[in-house]
Amino acid sequence: MTHSLHAEVSAPPAADGFTELDDAAVAAYRRDGVLCLRGVVRGAELDALRSATERLTAEAVEHGRRLDAEAPIQLSSDSGFDEWEPDETNLLYARDPEGRRVWRRAEAMWARDLAFRTVTANPRLLAAVERLGGPDLVPAQDSMVVKMPGAGAAIPWHRDPSGRELIERDGDASSQFVCDVYVDASGPENGCVWAIPGSHRNLDEVQGDRWQFEQPDAVPLLAEPGDLLIHSIGVLHCSPTNPSSAFRRVFYPLFLSAETLRTGIFQRDDAWIEAQRRFFAAIREERRALGWE
Repeated sequence: MTHSLHAEVSAPPAADGFTELDDAAVAAYRRDGVLCLRGVVRGAELDALRSATERLTAEAVEHGRRLDAEAPIQLSSDSGFDEWEPDETNLLYARDPEGRRVWRRAEAMWARDLAFRTVTANPRLLAAVERLGGPDLVPAQDSMVVKMPGAGAAIPWHRDPSGRELIERDGDASSQFVCDVYVDASGPENGCVWAIPGSHRNLDEVQGDRWQFEQPDAVPLLAEPGDLLIHSIGVLHCSPTNPSSAFRRVFYPLFLSAETLRTGIFQRDDAWIEAQRRFFAAIREERRALGWE
């Protein structure tokens, strides 16, 4: 039976609205594989993030219209929900029932706007990242996932790349995680992420069709603008379509250790890793120059 563990996967806010990642929150994350920290991005920084996202949304919608005028959407598989061959804009689209493009993802966010870089260097976010993953982490990848109003592709139950392998190796995939910075509020009404807490510590898969979203022990991961959702790459999660009139847009800065980047699916060399470390130092300096701290 589906039930809500919202209180259990969210750390309670402090007096100033921000949740610190204390020992109890760390233990909850290790147990569940998911945790929401409230109010990590706020004030002028949240305003800048939302403004940058609005500009990107207008650009992506217009670009999709131009592509539709040139040719129908080309799909890389028969799943019918996504094209994974982006052009130089690094914008990806779903196909709606009429065959038109619906924006669903963007890559290379750091190159698009200062707001995405400064959020990546947010000291509250970095404190949480270092508490869970250690100090030797570098920003490795960045993207935005979108569910447009009245549309938005459904995502079936899955683990993120290498999640299953990490469980097989360590018995627990909590050491590697994804950071989800919410631009918009997210709940069941607009296609929020659902997860099965604890599934990052076993190899059990969902019962039946991966597109069957009703699963035992699945919980909705509710979030407000500026919240940070952390989830293990091994936790089973999914998201249905967005039938509402509201956007659901999430910025994903991914932090990985040098060891992880050198192996597995990434295969990055030391020169690339050092370049990312220099980039990391540069964006933290960009943020300090704004005087937000």
